[in-house]
Amino acid sequence: MAAPARHPSYEPKAPGAVGPENLFRGAKATAKDQWSDRAPGLAVNGNRNRNDHWASDSLPAWHQLDLGEAKTFASVRVVPYFGDGRVYGFKVEGSLDGKTWAMIGDRTANSIEGGPDGFLLDLDKPMTARYVRTTFTRNTANNAGHLVEIEGYAATQGGEPRLIPVSMRQRFGRDTLSGLSAPESPEVALRGWRGERVAAQVLVEAPEGFKELRAEPCVLRSADGREVPVRVDVVRYTLGNGKLVADILDGTAQTRFEGVVRPFVLTVDIPADAPESAEGTFAVRVNGKRLACAVRLRADAMVLPPPSEWSAHVDLWQHPDAVARWHDVPAWSEEHFRLLKPYMERLASMGQKTITATLIDEAWNEQTYDRFRSMVGISRKADGTWVYDYSVFDRWVTFMREEIGLRNATISCYSMLPWSLTFPYYDEAQGRTVAPKLNPGTAEYEAFWGSLLEDFVRHVRAKGWEGITRIAMDERPDYLFKPALAVARKHAPSLKIVAACNAPSNITADFDDCSYGFHICERLVKLAAERRAQGKQTTFYVCCSPARPNTFMASGLAESEWLFPMAAHYGLDGMLRWTFQSWVENPLVCQDYTTWPSGDTSLIYPGNRPSLRWEGLRNGIETFEKVRLLRAAAKAKGKPEAIAPVEAALKAFTVARGGKAGNPYEADLIALDRALEAATEALR
Repeated sequence: MAAPARHPSYEPKAPGAVGPENLFRGAKATAKDQWSDRAPGLAVNGNRNRNDHWASDSLPAWHQLDLGEAKTFASVRVVPYFGDGRVYGFKVEGSLDGKTWAMIGDRTANSIEGGPDGFLLDLDKPMTARYVRTTFTRNTANNAGHLVEIEGYAATQGGEPRLIPVSMRQRFGRDTLSGLSAPESPEVALRGWRGERVAAQVLVEAPEGFKELRAEPCVLRSADGREVPVRVDVVRYTLGNGKLVADILDGTAQTRFEGVVRPFVLTVDIPADAPESAEGTFAVRVNGKRLACAVRLRADAMVLPPPSEWSAHVDLWQHPDAVARWHDVPAWSEEHFRLLKPYMERLASMGQKTITATLIDEAWNEQTYDRFRSMVGISRKADGTWVYDYSVFDRWVTFMREEIGLRNATISCYSMLPWSLTFPYYDEAQGRTVAPKLNPGTAEYEAFWGSLLEDFVRHVRAKGWEGITRIAMDERPDYLFKPALAVARKHAPSLKIVAACNAPSNITADFDDCSYGFHICERLVKLAAERRAQGKQTTFYVCCSPARPNTFMASGLAESEWLFPMAAHYGLDGMLRWTFQSWVENPLVCQDYTTWPSGDTSLIYPGNRPSLRWEGLRNGIETFEKVRLLRAAAKAKGKPEAIAPVEAALKAFTVARGGKAGNPYEADLIALDRALEAATEALR
């Protein structure tokens, strides 16, 4: 697919709005005349689709609103028809009685083509009017007036810009003030283990809007002069389920900001040799005024090892084709791998334990915007023999192991059971690619896979990867698993099996790495312990379900952080999620995609921009590791009472509680934070 138009310094507009409330929406509308079925009311229905408009039959033409009562507004947005180069001349007036009119904005001499945002008319001072009249005087395309939408907005709330420290586990809207009180001396307090990542969110509010907003660099210093750097990210908004959602962490390069609220995130990766405490200042310039917030860090004595040493089994599927499409480079070119590197390094910083590889084309039946192409070239020669090209597979695995550092990761190779059960290959005799449907249990299925698996085993053995290579399958029923496994064990007995499964069964029990749906975690406690004793992994997964907790755009931010502590509660080894970055067409503008919940397809953004959801999930993984280390320390020191508050707090992290609407995820996490701090003090 073609690379999209990219505008990284812009955000999408709030759908159908430029402020908190459109005062004109739904008003009674009349006009001089109308053409066809293009009625006056179409200009006040909140729809800026250019084909949804009022049309007159001649010029000059007027369109008038009756707001029902006098209303006070400070700006009016006029959206004439757009998209074909035409230019309109028009004016807008207001009146209390429908007889005496005052000018809102005169654009009769306009020479500029409009667009979906139309023309914003800002009044020098707010106007109070019941009637609003738009008069079209000129149209370079034809002799008619066309009004897609007219919108009116009240003055923004007065007041000075302010800084408000807030929770990292909450989102805030862009176009409406938070309603929170700004402290006289704002302060951010960060606390964590050495080696841990800690972060805070600070709202910058400008009731009159942002004419200027720039953040200064932030560095913390200890009493002895040692420095601890702070990463500062502005939070950008994108569309999710048709609504603006705060999600994208985007450095500080952006200088144009819509709305009246802008969150910033301050992130500290506490060094392993960090001082016990350090202090600094976060400062921004807002509309000519400098605002500052004290930042204080406390580093606990305990040390969290680097992500490469974490035990949590993190399995987020990679999608290299999406990166090639976004950046408009040939797949598997050197430029492609250069662009992939920062994305995959970010994934490694999460403690990723698997490399996603594809043995066939489209294992998931084209469910994503970009294709999941095979990393193995499969050809059948005219004499019926098979030829396999592993050059892409080898380059990808070597890249992930050597350049990204996932040397201990397993390689999940999808899939003997694609959802379509079609298996594309190049047929030399026919001179084209064919994709026969092959049902497991048939001779044709075994002939295709038997040859491929035997050759594949020889290849990974020669590469030294046989012990880490897994045959991977996803959410298939047992009646398909059974014949596919028979082929795998016959032709590739040395390769272990990894799968996402709907529920435990006699067939799936033998899988080396098995991930089960969130909803059955309660049933996995005993099974996970038994499998761990056998050296097997047992995790849970979320995808397009459950509705909660999850990592969707509509999910509360605390939900993504809540998931891994639940795994710790049930004694599971970690979590699988079906995608790391299977981007929609342009996620910087909108995360909605077909039938999937918005945000289901990716956790990071193009340009290697992390998300609030991503950071929340990572925080949960760190919590998982801290629980593991504290449990081990309590056992080694013979202090079971030290870990007791943590175990008590973890009892809130259950499937029944987590899946319930209105569950206080943030409160659960706060209670766990306090318990972890207490245990840290007791075991230091």
